[in-house]
Amino acid sequence: MTHDGAHNVEQAASQSFEILQQGMRQNRLSDAVESADRGLASSGLSETERRQVGQMVAQQLETAGLLPRVMVEYGQSQFKDLSNGDHYIHAQDLDSRLMSGIETYSPIKGMIARSLRNRIDEISLQHEDASSFHDDRPSRSDEIAKGISTKDLSEWGQEQSNGRFHTQMSRQMLSSFGSREKWLNLAGPDGLLEKGELDRAKRDSMRFGPDEKAVLDYMRENYGGIRAARDGDNWNKMTLSDVLDWSAKHGADPQIGLEQPEFRPRMGDVNFTVDPRDKVGGASAQGLDAIEVGFKNHSLSDSLRAMDQHLTSGAYTPQEVAAITGNIEQSLAQRNLMGRVMGEYGSQNFDSLNNINGNKSYIHASELDTVLQSNIAARSPLEAMVLRNMRNNVDAIAMLHNDVTNDDSDRAEQSRGISKGDLRDLTENTENRNNDRAMSARMLANFGRTEDFQGLAGSDNVIKENELEAARNDTFKYNPEQRAVLGYMLDNYGTIRHTVDGDGRGISISDMIGHAAKFGVRPEDVFSANAAPPQEQEGVQLDQGQPERVVQRDLPVEGQPVERQPVERQPVERQPVERQPQRPRLETLDIDPRLGAPNETKSVKIERSDRFWNMANRKYGYPAIEAIFEANGLKPQAVQNGNSIELRDPDYVAGREYVLPSQDQIPELTQAYRARASQMRDQFSSRVGPAECATDVKLIYGDTLSKLALQKYGRNVPIEALYEANNLPPRIVNDNGCIMKLEPIYYAGRTYVLPPADQIEALADAYRRKHFQG
Repeated sequence: MTHDGAHNVEQAASQSFEILQQGMRQNRLSDAVESADRGLASSGLSETERRQVGQMVAQQLETAGLLPRVMVEYGQSQFKDLSNGDHYIHAQDLDSRLMSGIETYSPIKGMIARSLRNRIDEISLQHEDASSFHDDRPSRSDEIAKGISTKDLSEWGQEQSNGRFHTQMSRQMLSSFGSREKWLNLAGPDGLLEKGELDRAKRDSMRFGPDEKAVLDYMRENYGGIRAARDGDNWNKMTLSDVLDWSAKHGADPQIGLEQPEFRPRMGDVNFTVDPRDKVGGASAQGLDAIEVGFKNHSLSDSLRAMDQHLTSGAYTPQEVAAITGNIEQSLAQRNLMGRVMGEYGSQNFDSLNNINGNKSYIHASELDTVLQSNIAARSPLEAMVLRNMRNNVDAIAMLHNDVTNDDSDRAEQSRGISKGDLRDLTENTENRNNDRAMSARMLANFGRTEDFQGLAGSDNVIKENELEAARNDTFKYNPEQRAVLGYMLDNYGTIRHTVDGDGRGISISDMIGHAAKFGVRPEDVFSANAAPPQEQEGVQLDQGQPERVVQRDLPVEGQPVERQPVERQPVERQPVERQPQRPRLETLDIDPRLGAPNETKSVKIERSDRFWNMANRKYGYPAIEAIFEANGLKPQAVQNGNSIELRDPDYVAGREYVLPSQDQIPELTQAYRARASQMRDQFSSRVGPAECATDVKLIYGDTLSKLALQKYGRNVPIEALYEANNLPPRIVNDNGCIMKLEPIYYAGRTYVLPPADQIEALADAYRRKHFQG
């Protein structure tokens, strides 16, 4: 964005504000300040108007809460210049700048200097730089006399950033959980929220979306402070009163929560209307909706019974009821929700299911058999489906929680039956696996592309823990979903950064990809517009059992005879359940002779069904596709996507031979490929082409020549060079008898040339001589 054609103060200020925001997002604020000032210098605005632009930009930044950030980031990057080579920025340093008229010839720099001068006393007191022989601590005047040090800037900026962060997150906390109904849905009927409940809520991707997870992460990180905000209430657990008082302390109006619409789902929200054209499919979808409402409302049993009442109301034949039940069962299994359904239903009905054998602490297989042998299938088909799955998996579920500790514990666990601890672990294990899969997908979607990853990781290509913490608290650069992902990465930092052997300096992009692969999430699934949800890869293997009858799901045209055949479903062999959770790790590799051992370089002829991703996983245990691309000289593809060019993985062709390098070559090859991609990205960051070549660009709405030039050349260039290359003379305007030359106007929809970089200066000189000299 530039100031081309900006001939009024409001427009210029708005454009400058956008330029500064873009610079902060790209970690290039100093360049953005230079760009904004260059644009204003050539904008045709008077000195008074340029000064007004600086003042308006300061107001916009202050309103957005970004002025301290601009002051600190620019002050740190330009500290040597602002301090005249000293270790401190003194008041006289800033005064001399302001007296030189910087607010007229460089309004944005002048605005920053003015802002620093106005708050120099406050900033200089932030860190103790002065020393005193008279007192234990230096005096206030000593500190102010010292001026602003780099530590002053850093600590003051962090304090300002923390204040803004707490205010924003307090508002979001009130919006998400600030009313009584929303709070009770989170904390439970007692209204008291423990740390463990917050941890479980953070992992519950069914009940809480990314925005709410970011809030939950904030509440968990600040649990002690929020819990103690209200004196006199429950001192060791968080209450709604604590949330309201904490938010008010940080400048958030407690009324925010009351102004938000209630979100708590109710069974009345589920439409049980029968569609005669698709009775089975429509009712199956209704059943899944009812179950989801039950999850979110802590009332799964009520949801199942409401749906059962609908199914047995006489609107469906027994065959249709069986088909609907089978559809719902299959969908729950595919979505990895059957374990949660069994866990929550069993917990909510624990007392009624264990009252046959006299032992109230366990649900036994015989008790489930007794219930299933009754007429529950006809009366409550969905409840019967859940109970049947519990019965089929009773031994596996009974092993989840350690209820006994003697030497014969495995047999004793199974013989005792299902405890409340088993059901709780079943629910949480399912939640955790689904959360890992969902958050891994979001991790790749937000940071899995090389350019997105590098924006987070920086120049060293790994993400450190402190970088994650800083990014998670940055509400300007990262949206709530991204900050929820960053919180997940922090919670699992040790696991993710050790995913790829030999790499532990931080989280690399290979670590992220490898971690996601453990949960069946692949980049091609995430980045594909039509990606299907990944299937479960790990965890307790639950036997879905043989349903009483599963019929064909497509109903024929009315009047046609119906022949329904049972669908054969093979029971799943129950796998042993590991008693203790294991740290995620790569499985031991079976060497594929076609691909060779990990430490062997191998040429392989690609077949139609082959993909480098799967081949690398089989050979190395992780998807080192960038190394394979580099080993075969395959370059990223530049693909037009809307208004910009994206870099995508190169194509490879079936029938040709490609090299799979040895494992010890992967780090070097991967680094080389990323460097190549980075160079290409700089050249093709938009439609502008390489800097050394002339490029014809068709302008679209929102384009300016200066913006495209900055993308092409990587720096600000004289706008006159672009005008000369496109034969755009100045506009001649008669302003009350005063002849003025203003910048030319150019139009969206027309094609303009961006000249080679080595012609810029000559073109700019020619334009100035032609139109402004002589």
